[in-house]
Amino acid sequence: MEITKLGNSKSLVISQVFGTSKPLLYGLFAGVGRPLALLSDSIELRTALLVIQALTLSAVDWMESMYELMTHPSLSVPLLEHLSPEDILSRVAHDGRFSGIMRGFGPSFQALPCIFANANAKLALVEYVRMLDVSNLPLVLQQLSALSALLLCATHKPDQPAFDFYLGHLPTCIHSTMIILNNL
Repeated sequence: MEITKLGNSKSLVISQVFGTSKPLLYGLFAGVGRPLALLSDSIELRTALLVIQALTLSAVDWMESMYELMTHPSLSVPLLEHLSPEDILSRVAHDGRFSGIMRGFGPSFQALPCIFANANAKLALVEYVRMLDVSNLPLVLQQLSALSALLLCATHKPDQPAFDFYLGHLPTCIHSTMIILNNL
């Protein structure tokens, strides 16, 4: 069924993703961004069923920790100096506040609660989010897109190509975000 045949799905998405007391925006990034990808697919394919599936997954996987992070009071205080995504990632790589937090988990999204549960790491995340200049969102998304492709292709050992499932979803998440922002 097309979006237009189900009524105004665009209004439904906007009201549920951005306009409720518990906005579904913070569930879009759960499950390696599956709800986000479904929502962008629904926009591109004009399929109302995918809209409902994306909103349902966002509701089911709603992330309280992501909501707390992205609505942190210090994010409303503007910074004078902003950094590129590459520079932020470089600082994160050398930030001791993240040392040993995910030990034993390896690469996975299941370890994410360990970061949010650690007060120092959570504060560091807020600081790094503040450093990202989102005043020119298309430019930031372009930079994040290039960085996600670099991370996917260049983070294996020399002469031992490998595929990282989680890094493989980064370009999809960035592309999905671009589609959603361009259409909503």
